[in-house]
Amino acid sequence: MSVPTPKRRIRTLLAATALTAVLATGCTAGDWHYESPPAAGTQADSGPVKARNFVLVTDGSQAVLLGTISSFEAVTLQGAVVTPEDENGGRGQSTALAVTADIPRDGALKLDASNALVEDAALVPGRLAEVTLQFDGGTNLTLDVPVFSTEHEDFADALQA
Repeated sequence: MSVPTPKRRIRTLLAATALTAVLATGCTAGDWHYESPPAAGTQADSGPVKARNFVLVTDGSQAVLLGTISSFEAVTLQGAVVTPEDENGGRGQSTALAVTADIPRDGALKLDASNALVEDAALVPGRLAEVTLQFDGGTNLTLDVPVFSTEHEDFADALQA
C-alpha cells in the first residue's frame, strides 16, 4: 500500500474543487429571471447580422413579426417576406412586409406591432412560416418561424403597438 504524496493530495483536492464548482453553477449561474416567459422563437446568423427569438403571432386576420435583429456592422434592413406553411407542409403565397430600418454598428432593432405588422398572410397557429429578412449588400437571413395565436397567454398583447 502506497502513501499519497503531498503533491498528489493537492492535485486531487484541486480537481475535486474544480469539479464541485462546475457542478454547482449549472446553467442557471447567470442572471436568471423566473418571471421571464420562455423563449419560443428561432434564430439565424449571416455575416454581421444576427436574428434572435423570431415568432409570428396572429389573431386570424392580421399578424405581427416579433424578434430582435442585431449587427456588429452598420446595416440597413430593406424589407422582409413572410411565406406561410400550407396544409400539406409546402409553402403558401408570400407576403411582403414593408419594414425598413438602419441598424447601427453594435446596434439592435426590435420588431413588434409598431413596425412589423403583417397583413393578409394565411398564417395558421401551430404551423411554421418562412421569413426572409433582406439587408443592403445582398445579405439575406431566412428563418423557419413558429406561428402562435393571440389566444396564447404569452402573446395576448402582441398586436398592440
